[in-house]
Amino acid sequence: MREIPLDVALSWPTPNYNNPETRGGALLITNITLIILVTLAVFARVWGRIVIKKYYGIDDTMILLAWACTVGMTAIVLLANRKYGWNRHVWDVEFSMIQNANIIAFVAKLMYLFATGFTRLSLLCLYYRLVRDVHMKWYRWTLHASLAFVIGFWISMSLLAIFDCYPVEVYWLFPATVKGHCGNEGNTTLIAGILSCVADLLCTCLPIPVVMRLQMPLRQRLGVCFLLCLGFIVTIAGIVRTFFIYKSLIATYDETWFTYPLWIAAAVEVDLAVLCACAPALKSVIWNPFIHRVRKVSVRMNNSGKSSQHLDSVTIDEPFRRPESSDKLVQIALRDLDSVERGSESPTSDGPRTGRLASSERDAEHRTWASPSNRSSWPVSGSERRAAKLEIHKETSFKVSNTPKKDLPSVPAAKEALRAKSRPLIPGRWRPDGTREEDI
Repeated sequence: MREIPLDVALSWPTPNYNNPETRGGALLITNITLIILVTLAVFARVWGRIVIKKYYGIDDTMILLAWACTVGMTAIVLLANRKYGWNRHVWDVEFSMIQNANIIAFVAKLMYLFATGFTRLSLLCLYYRLVRDVHMKWYRWTLHASLAFVIGFWISMSLLAIFDCYPVEVYWLFPATVKGHCGNEGNTTLIAGILSCVADLLCTCLPIPVVMRLQMPLRQRLGVCFLLCLGFIVTIAGIVRTFFIYKSLIATYDETWFTYPLWIAAAVEVDLAVLCACAPALKSVIWNPFIHRVRKVSVRMNNSGKSSQHLDSVTIDEPFRRPESSDKLVQIALRDLDSVERGSESPTSDGPRTGRLASSERDAEHRTWASPSNRSSWPVSGSERRAAKLEIHKETSFKVSNTPKKDLPSVPAAKEALRAKSRPLIPGRWRPDGTREEDI
C-alpha cells in the first residue's frame, strides 16, 4: 500500500470499523461461478485428451498449471475480501489488517501473472500444433515472435512485481521497521496492464489467418467465431482492469475500494482465457457425443415419419387392408417376415420356435425361397424386414385401391397380374412376363 500524504488522510471521514460501507457480494459470486466452470472445463479437457484421444501434450501441462494458479488467485482474493478489508474504503480498514492485506496483494499479483502466462503459452502450443502440417512459413515466424514477446513480458513483469521494493519485505511491512525504498507501483502496474491487453489481443487474433484458410462447414465457422468472440471479451476485461489500475493506484488513494472491481475484471479475464484455451479440446468430450445423440434421435424420427407417409400414400382410395386369404403367396411372405422379426432361426422352421405354419400350408414357391441355397436373399436387419413388408403392402393395396369394385378380377387373375406387372414379391422367383424361373 502506498504512503498516504498527511493532508489526504486528514480529508477522509471518521473511520467506521464496526459497520463500514462495503461493496457487496459481486466479487464472491463472480469468482465462485467462474472457478467452478474453469475446473470442470480443465478436467474435461484432460480426460478427453487422455481417455478419448489417447494424447497428452505440453499445452495440456500448461493449462493445468494455469488452472492451479487461477485457483490460487481466486482463493487469495476471496480471503482478502472477507477478512482483510478489500471490500471497504481504505479509511475503514483497521491497522491490524494492513500488513496481511499487503502480503495478499503481493501474492495475488504474482498468481495473476503466472495464470495469464501459462494460459498464453498453452494457446501458443495449440497454434503450433495447428500449423504443423500447414506450409505457412511467415506464420511460423509470427508464432516465434509472439512466443518471445509473451515469455519476455511474463518474466519481466514477474521480476518487477517481486523486486519493486528493496528489500522485498518493505512492500508489506506496516509500520515499516526496515529501511528501504519502493518504485512507482502505479506506473509499473499500469504499463503491465496495457502490455497484458496487447498480449491478450495477440493471442486472440493469431488463429484468424489459419481459420480463414480452412474449408469448414458453416456450423464449425460459427463455433470458431464464438471462440474468437470470447477471446475479445478477455481483452475487454483486461482493458477494464487496466482502467481500475489507474483509478486505484494513480488517480486516488482509496486503494481498497477501487481494487474491488479491478479483481472482478481480473477474474473474468483469467477464467475466460482458460475457458477459451480448453474449448477446442472439449469438442470430443461434450459436443461430439451430443451431436451424435441428436442425429440418432433425428434419424429415428425421420424414419418413422417417412414410414407413415409411405403407408398413407399407397392407400389413398380405400383404407388399407391385408391381401385376400386366397392370395397365399403374399400371406406366406408376410407371416414369415413376422416370424423372422420375432427372432426365429429361419422362415422354414416348423419347430416350437415359430409354430405358425405347417409344411402342408407351404406351396412349392415358398419352399424354394426358404431353402438354404436362397438364404442370402432373406431380410436380415430390421430395416430390410420393414422395407420388405412395405413393398408387399404397397403392391397388394395398390392393386386393390386402384381397381374399381365392379371390375375387380377374380383372385387367380389378380395373382397373375401381380406376378406379371409388379416387381417380384420374392426376388429371383418370377420373371416380369409371369413365367416361373427355374430353381438354381
